[in-house]
Amino acid sequence: MLRDVEGLGERSAAALLGVRTGTVTSRPHRARDTFRKAWTSGGGAQQVRAPRGQP
Repeated sequence: MLRDVEGLGERSAAALLGVRTGTVTSRPHRARDTFRKAWTSGGGAQQVRAPRGQP
């Protein structure tokens, strides 16, 4: 969200969140993949949950 909405770069978002740059790119990818799998399984948005350990 920081990159898409606020226009921050990977490094800036990572510094703000206190995580590595790779984490900034992997979390949205993982979230989109989780959403896509839940949506295409026929469960719709009700089946979407954050991965373990993620808010």
